[in-house]
Amino acid sequence: MADLLATPADLASLLQRDVDTASATLALEVSTAVIQAAAGQRIVQVAADTATVFGGTDQLLALPGRPIISVTSVTYGGVLLSQGTASGTWRLAPGGIWRDVGWTECSWEPSPVQVVYSYGYAPGAQELQLGRGVCLTLARGLFTSPDGAIREQIDDYSVAYAEAASALAANPSLIALVRKQYGRKAGMVRIV
Repeated sequence: MADLLATPADLASLLQRDVDTASATLALEVSTAVIQAAAGQRIVQVAADTATVFGGTDQLLALPGRPIISVTSVTYGGVLLSQGTASGTWRLAPGGIWRDVGWTECSWEPSPVQVVYSYGYAPGAQELQLGRGVCLTLARGLFTSPDGAIREQIDDYSVAYAEAASALAANPSLIALVRKQYGRKAGMVRIV
């Protein structure tokens, strides 16, 4: 099942009428996808996702999903690393994993690091309220026609996605709010 920031029952409550569950689910999936694209990442909770990230000489290896809930395993150079405080082990840090000796064998060549981890916001989390509200607003626009009649079907997912993306693009301040709430936070960079 695709990610959903709201349920068909939420949409029915907003519209104050019964809804076709399949059409409502599709509208909510499309709206959720548009919001996550604006945020630059998935924001709903994802369990045991595998990511391959290329590490460099920095000690902090940033992981693509935020917020990080837990890290199950870290494989570097084909070797499963252990979690701890000894040299060469890894520790969970804000936004990624930290290793005192960095994440590459040589400074001019990045090394692949495979990480299995869980991230995102749990369903019903307070942090998801902005996303849920925007999702319901976009889905309402996809689910109803201008005269208030419910669409029988959303035949083409790409057309629905384009409609939702256009609706969000029409409100730059809302896009900025979504990016601020769910996008990557600014970080420090090393100047060499």
